[in-house]
Amino acid sequence: LFYNDYNILMDSTWMKEKADTVYEMIKNMTSRGIPVDGIGFQAHVQASMYPLDYDSIVSNFQRFADLGLEVHVTEMDVSDPQNDQQLQANMYNTVLRACRAVKACKNFETWGYTDKYTWLGESNHPLPFDASEQPKQAAYTIEQEFLNTTTRS
Repeated sequence: LFYNDYNILMDSTWMKEKADTVYEMIKNMTSRGIPVDGIGFQAHVQASMYPLDYDSIVSNFQRFADLGLEVHVTEMDVSDPQNDQQLQANMYNTVLRACRAVKACKNFETWGYTDKYTWLGESNHPLPFDASEQPKQAAYTIEQEFLNTTTRS
């Protein structure tokens, strides 16, 4: 069983209350013998949330991992009507680095790959490839992070 939810990415800011509630629910379920294999963090974020709190994401992922859960980042996108590609790349990189810092984090996926077909609308530019299916700075940043062999110990 995987539990997948949104607005639980960090154990700080306005996400803290929901993240804590989900943590307590999963902790209660596992303590009662209900088999929960993992948790998915729907990472729908907006440019206005920049900068994301790396340490908060890592500690949040780690506390779920400490319950014995596999951690997945699901549905990552960065809504940015201003199309600031460097800001967007930084936000993708923050979440990906946090995932790679936690051994139990086994999956990182975006919610689509091109702005052409995004659920948020092309004008929000949320994905690593533009509407012409050309890589944006986020695509290169994600690639470089995956090539970085020093992130995970």
